[in-house]
Amino acid sequence: MQEFIQELQQKVGLNPDQAKQAVETILEKIKAKVPESFHGAIDSIFSGENVDNLVQKAEGFLGGAGDKLSGMFGGGK
Repeated sequence: MQEFIQELQQKVGLNPDQAKQAVETILEKIKAKVPESFHGAIDSIFSGENVDNLVQKAEGFLGGAGDKLSGMFGGGK
């Protein structure tokens, strides 16, 4: 999140408190629009976590969802 805060300070001229508040507000709005299961990934993006780690998390989530859907429709029998 610090990277986003610094970028807002540099590009828009916000002071540190304003920039932090802006990033937190955006983060809250994004989270309000997506299922709770995505909140961890969103937090990871804003924390600057490695993209490879995010891809692995997404693959794990999607794989688990695919397995559940397959089971619901008679797959994997």
